[in-house]
Amino acid sequence: MGSEKWFDLYEKIQSHGKKLILHWIDKKKIKKVLRKLSHKGLLISTMVDSQNEADQIINDSKNWIK
Repeated sequence: MGSEKWFDLYEKIQSHGKKLILHWIDKKKIKKVLRKLSHKGLLISTMVDSQNEADQIINDSKNWIK
């Protein structure tokens, strides 16, 4: 998941007001996903190495949302 080949489908799902759940997104791809898709109704799961890294991604993501 998170591959660019799926973005058109993700956008179509969101355009119909549906929630979108993306599992196991590589932490390096979260920025690209958030810049391309709406954050409304979007849930992303990922893996990080520490609580500090999770906190950093959460804080950074506020600047990445569409």
